[in-house]
Amino acid sequence: MKIRLLTNESLTNHFPDDLVIEGIAGRLKGRSIAGRVRVLFGALRKSDAYLGFNSDFDIFLAATLNRLAFGHARVLLWDTNLHRPIGAAGVLKSVLKRVLFKFVDYFVVMHRHTAAYSRYYGIPARKFVYVPFKANNFEMLEGIESRDEGYILSCGASYRDFNCLLAAVRDLGYPVKIVLPKRSIAQFHNTHFAAESVPGHVQVIEHDMNKDTWNAYLSRATVVVIPIERHAIQPAGISVYLEAMALGKPVIISRGASTEGLIDETKAALYEPGDAAQLRLRIEDLLANPAQREQIAREGQRYALSLEGERRLVRDLERQVIDLARRKR
Repeated sequence: MKIRLLTNESLTNHFPDDLVIEGIAGRLKGRSIAGRVRVLFGALRKSDAYLGFNSDFDIFLAATLNRLAFGHARVLLWDTNLHRPIGAAGVLKSVLKRVLFKFVDYFVVMHRHTAAYSRYYGIPARKFVYVPFKANNFEMLEGIESRDEGYILSCGASYRDFNCLLAAVRDLGYPVKIVLPKRSIAQFHNTHFAAESVPGHVQVIEHDMNKDTWNAYLSRATVVVIPIERHAIQPAGISVYLEAMALGKPVIISRGASTEGLIDETKAALYEPGDAAQLRLRIEDLLANPAQREQIAREGQRYALSLEGERRLVRDLERQVIDLARRKR
């Protein structure tokens, strides 16, 4: 008997003999929260599993109601990008999510260091299902020329500690490019920095997130630096470092959820988050040692390419759905 999968994304079915996939996004568009909950509630009754991407509150509410009424919903969630609760509002939200998360069977995550998710949101370790992320530019690599144009690149929007980077490179003199989306978008993703303190050799580029120009910036850098805020508990920066590695670029990144149990010093130069002095040393070491840059770039590229692209990721997710849903049956 085939597994019936409900999802809010359009997925290619890699296991047609074992799986039937139904997309729900079109039926939810334009509806109120109550309307979406009603549609989801009914659809979940007929499904063996739900695979949600960037799931909103109504997903959890519909799954909770469905479980209470029928004990039925098997809900698999792609990484929920949980944040460390800050302030009274953050704590209150985390308490509410703790309640709703009890009705979720599994959380599919792209990082191994999930202790903070358990600590702040009460998710037991047995509920985490690890599926490796992928290099977003994997399918485009053949059309991208990688070369060294002599600048340090730092880019992205989620939990970037650009203040630490600026402190590290302030007297370095080497050209630096910071590529990020509009300030309002960056701030929404918990990235803040004092633009007025940017030294002359640092260029801040507001980017429209076009894939071609994004990959162009990455492919021409000497070193790619990904400074993550120390309080981030989600794997911020993982997509950027995999893209940079896939292009053969040496990466410097702060230790944390994005690196713990995933990459080590052979694949990237690691430093303690928020430590500008240590970050500066990592940058100076790589700039002064071409052989070291090449070695780290080679090992990082081997790792990134082994994870392949979206096809592999979707295939792994669907395989997990089939295995977990059959286990539930």
